[in-house]
Amino acid sequence: LTKSKRIVLIGAGRLATCLGQALKQTPSNEISVVSRSEESASVLGKKLNCAYTSNFSEMPKDADTYVISITDAAVAQVIQHLPDLGQALVVHTAGSLPMSLLLRMAWKFRWITTTSELLEYLKDLKAG
Repeated sequence: LTKSKRIVLIGAGRLATCLGQALKQTPSNEISVVSRSEESASVLGKKLNCAYTSNFSEMPKDADTYVISITDAAVAQVIQHLPDLGQALVVHTAGSLPMSLLLRMAWKFRWITTTSELLEYLKDLKAG
């Protein structure tokens, strides 16, 4: 029996769309989308047939994984709006930002990782 994973995509651009489509291939994954724009949240939410919002206070706070997939310039602003996520896995896809940016917020997360580790994690999710 495959354990259901609750995954929140923070961002609704091209990379978040590709990740969402890949994650949705595992039927037990429950995906949600949070975007700063209601329109982009709606477009991706409907494409993935999942819950979506543009209000960070309404984002699920009990997910297993949060994938921050936004422009590098927006990461610092967006992570300040994240609530305490307890033991959740938080991943960012920003290739040009130092880990120290997210480490300043590490008290909110269980684990912070990079894109290469995300790919390994996604492979594990797909395997079930």
